[in-house]
Amino acid sequence: MNFRIITLIFIGLSSFYGLSQSLSFSEIKAYERANYNREVTLCDKLAGHPSDPEGVSDGVTQEAMDKPAAISACLKALKKDSENPRLNYQLARAYGYSGRHVESDPYRLKALRAGYPQSLFVIGYIRIEGWDGREADPCYGGELVRRSAEAGRFAGLVGFPHYVMTGTFKDCTSYPKIDNNEISYFLDEAEKKAEDYYQQILVKTLKTYFDKKSDNTGYTSDVFKQIFDGKSLEGWHGDTNYWRVENGTLVGEVTPTTPLKSNTFLIWQGGEPADFELKLEFRISEAGNSGINYRSETLDSIPYALRGYQADIDGKIRYTGQNYEERKRTTLAYRGEKVIISSQGDPDEVGSLRANVKNNCWQSREVVSQLGESDSLKTKIKFEDWNELYLIVEGNRMRHFVNGILMSDVQDDDSVNRKMSGKLGMQVHVGPPMKVEYRNIRLKNL
Repeated sequence: MNFRIITLIFIGLSSFYGLSQSLSFSEIKAYERANYNREVTLCDKLAGHPSDPEGVSDGVTQEAMDKPAAISACLKALKKDSENPRLNYQLARAYGYSGRHVESDPYRLKALRAGYPQSLFVIGYIRIEGWDGREADPCYGGELVRRSAEAGRFAGLVGFPHYVMTGTFKDCTSYPKIDNNEISYFLDEAEKKAEDYYQQILVKTLKTYFDKKSDNTGYTSDVFKQIFDGKSLEGWHGDTNYWRVENGTLVGEVTPTTPLKSNTFLIWQGGEPADFELKLEFRISEAGNSGINYRSETLDSIPYALRGYQADIDGKIRYTGQNYEERKRTTLAYRGEKVIISSQGDPDEVGSLRANVKNNCWQSREVVSQLGESDSLKTKIKFEDWNELYLIVEGNRMRHFVNGILMSDVQDDDSVNRKMSGKLGMQVHVGPPMKVEYRNIRLKNL
């Protein structure tokens, strides 16, 4: 069965060419319909896509579109509502059909930045296939298609499983996220949304192929796996006075009525990773203090507490990116440092660990090189906005990346105090009212 052919039967793609640039995933927001005007405009009638799940009119096919009239109507509508992603997408569509691809780019990217589902799918498809002679990027495009499926776009619900099962992402190491349970969910949702005989046959064929090929071995042995479902705290343990799920994100919050006496963690219950890679996105308020602990241990004396390595995060961006060991050796590497850690001189002496900490920093460390000036690296981290965190933890080496930039690099030769595996958790720190959010939390064991 040629799944490429059968998938293209239903996609009904626009000639939506002309992608001259990309957005990082942290720049693409979760689409929030309530934030935008849903009033039907002439732009919707003349340029709306018939299969757009967020469309407010019947839409029009490429063949039936009056392109000059559609462009004029959409430009007029955007003068009144310039940030509306639906209108931006529709203007880009009209420009694209007219062959005016350079002019369509700013509007296409604005719709993508808002996470508009139709834009996610169409741009993702083009990036996967490399249409119009442009260089293909199946990993980037695949993540966009996956997110369109999350948003309920039928083409994404069947398109993403199709690409997974045909090996399109076999060489992708980070994106897209692939999880068998999610693929099964996408196909179940597609079955509910199938509107005609051909769509029903397509979904049944894909489901049969998926059930046969997955064979309990899955498609995910060498890729990142989602460890937060975006819907609940299932698989996590923590104090629900401070942790909740909201709009697909994991939220930690301290309010004036819920002050903290000690740092509290939401702890992952899925194991104690040793060598791994972790990817996630975070956003933190200016007063916030948080971090991701790993290779950590719980404390009997304090509920929901962890002791161990931490990828530090704070709202004022003083410490974000550094390696800090919670309740133990304190700062191991400041932002911009590559360091080698060694044991204290008299490890058997009682109190020697505490005595080897000065100014909240471990003294038995050597800075072997600079990765960059701390203040310069700080400019690469977005204030009160979404950032990408990437941890590579292998053997005794721990690297922290923010937005693709290496912020700290630790080689821990301290065989007395280091840990080679342990619990994973997110922190809310003692202090003033604050809020931290996490999403797209993915883990790959090495």
